[in-house]
Order: sequence, then C-alpha cells, then structure tokens
Amino acid sequence: MRNLRTTGNNTNAGTRNKKEKKKQKKKKKHKKKKKKTKRKKKKKRKKKKKKSKKKKKKKKK
Repeated sequence: MRNLRTTGNNTNAGTRNKKEKKKQKKKKKHKKKKKKTKRKKKKKRKKKKKKSKKKKKKKKK
C-alpha cells in the first residue's frame, strides 16, 4: 500500500474534513439512457405427435 496522503493526483486522499471532500468532488453529469429496442420473440412451433397405429387383431374362425 502506498501512503495515500502524499499522492499528488488524488486530492481527496488525505482530507479528513468531510466538507472539504464534498467541495472537491465534482457533480456528475447525468447520461441519457439509451432505449433498448425490444426483440420480437419467436413463436415456438408445437411438434405434432405421431399417432401410433394399433394393430388389428385377426379373429380366428
């Protein structure tokens, strides 16, 4: 860990005073949210069930 109080670029590092910190923080600009384009849902096709043919029993005479 570096000594944060001596870093030049981070001016908030050593300040103990909260008011000072708040002054140094810049207000963030609000970014406009991009609207997400809705994707069309693909309809699921139902699979046709194969009907099983019943074997006819031959009657014995």
